[in-house]
Amino acid sequence: MRMSRMLSLAALVLATPALSASTAPGGGNRLLMTTYWGDDRVALIDINGRAQGEELWSIDVAKAADCLKPYDVRVTKGGAFAFVSCSGGSHVIAIDIAAQQVAYAVGTGGAPRDLQLFDNDRKLIVANSGSDTVSVVDLTTRKELYEFPVAVQPYGVALTDGGKTALITGWASGDLHIVTLGETSAKTRAVVPVGLLPYTVIASQGRAYVAVNAEDRVTIVDIKTAKVAEHLAVGRGPWSLAASLDGKNILVTNNRSNSLSYLNVAGSAEEQDRIGTFGAGSHGTTQRQPKNASLSADGATAVFTDLAADQIVVLDVASGKLERVIQGGKAPYGIEFLR
Repeated sequence: MRMSRMLSLAALVLATPALSASTAPGGGNRLLMTTYWGDDRVALIDINGRAQGEELWSIDVAKAADCLKPYDVRVTKGGAFAFVSCSGGSHVIAIDIAAQQVAYAVGTGGAPRDLQLFDNDRKLIVANSGSDTVSVVDLTTRKELYEFPVAVQPYGVALTDGGKTALITGWASGDLHIVTLGETSAKTRAVVPVGLLPYTVIASQGRAYVAVNAEDRVTIVDIKTAKVAEHLAVGRGPWSLAASLDGKNILVTNNRSNSLSYLNVAGSAEEQDRIGTFGAGSHGTTQRQPKNASLSADGATAVFTDLAADQIVVLDVASGKLERVIQGGKAPYGIEFLR
């Protein structure tokens, strides 16, 4: 297994092609949804609002839909709806962003965590860490299609092969499950050991990238062969992965080392070796601890949540410099640009 060498972030980003414009409000580069895990709210944020960004509105989802501990959030293409997992219960909610209200809820397994939209935003896949299952939801009928077992404690989910293959991390079992999705059921094709405490996963270029929190690395799995291809050393405690719109770059939040890593996962083997790193700044005398992140549609801006400091941090990707800090609600967690 080869280890990645460290390059300057600016050089890495300059090699990245510009991405296409988004149809979402703000062009995919300004507005974002975030969950406040600590006070049961979901909010729309304008990162360019006022001097340092602002919360445009928020919903008390505990009151609106009995959604306790809102966790992950995913937004449909164009920014019409946001889907939120209610980790303190057993359902997900759909938020109509223009109407600023909860539109409906769909039951899932217990303690849902990460989720992903697929099939042109007609379906949703949800990892249920409390029941060791994964739910596939039909958003046209607003009903769960089926559940299938994944042990132990599924957290991260990703999709590839046009939504026919799901990738799910088993947080407590330290593995990646490669699952073929059918219309009414699913079949596990392989279970690949990836390391201790894997949280999130992203699929790109025929590979699965897994943030292995307790081993300070991203483990890369060849999806076709279901074998570990490589281990990339990143910062301490990698927690989440966020992909660029074209899937060619991945941002890693390193929760325990107050840093972020930026990976180029496209092109030649040599190009795939490149990593840029930058610090996450401090809050008073305390270093920030990045949790979840998102990249803007043009790839120029990164945002991440700092759960401990109740902050959303905005960074310029090319320079790695902090642009602004938005003070939010209690324990901001999930985050995604409208793009």
